[in-house]
Amino acid sequence: MRSIEPDFLIIGGDLLGRPLLLDKVGDSYYFKGEEVDPTELLGLSGEMGFYIGVKGRDDELELLRREGEKQLNEWLEESKGLNCYWSVGHSDPPFVEDFFTQRGMTPQGNVIMTSNYVSGMTLVSLGLTNNFTPEDGKNYREAPDYLIYNKGKELLEKAEPPVVINFHVPPLDTNLDKFNKRHVGSKAVRDLLREFKPVLSLHGHVHGSAGVDVVEGVTAVNASPSEDMKFKLALITISREVKGIVPIFKVNDVKFLKI
Repeated sequence: MRSIEPDFLIIGGDLLGRPLLLDKVGDSYYFKGEEVDPTELLGLSGEMGFYIGVKGRDDELELLRREGEKQLNEWLEESKGLNCYWSVGHSDPPFVEDFFTQRGMTPQGNVIMTSNYVSGMTLVSLGLTNNFTPEDGKNYREAPDYLIYNKGKELLEKAEPPVVINFHVPPLDTNLDKFNKRHVGSKAVRDLLREFKPVLSLHGHVHGSAGVDVVEGVTAVNASPSEDMKFKLALITISREVKGIVPIFKVNDVKFLKI
């Protein structure tokens, strides 16, 4: 990442892995009835994004908080010197948002992004998502579509152009929202793209549906990890051209890199 030196590094939501609690019987460990090697699981945990605990000894949320805050602190240390903007998704517990706000960051809401080359772009972030998986109801920012629309519109009406949308849920009926051969995105997000026409629209949430699409005339990108949890980085180039007194921003290129 440091070799690329981006003007802005925008980190999408669903930052933390899932707690994985094992059953301990004698000296053996089991997960869903099958014996497992906890040492082997610990070796995979960093790569696959889960935290190992033992039922009866570890509380699931406390395990996530303890290991998650440790991971977040490591990432903040690693990102020092980068112009980095963090956001949250539907599976990030409330303490994740608190972690960033206590450090003066804006994981949800509007923030002006500036760099040595860009005088200011408004990043509008929203972690709310609709429901579409068997785990619905077990996450933290699920909402009906009308609430996603209302909250998104409230933020966008306050945003000074040029605007980059960073909504966790992708727009409906696109290349970015396919799950089990059906489209599971948000009509509200699609309506907001049509209404507000941001320069760029960034999304995640639907793993395995990473890609680029033009939605309501707006370049939209889903850079979520693939099903094998190989994380993707979308390298996006935006140009600025002045016509008269009005600057025009345009997405020139999107490339995906695995990290």
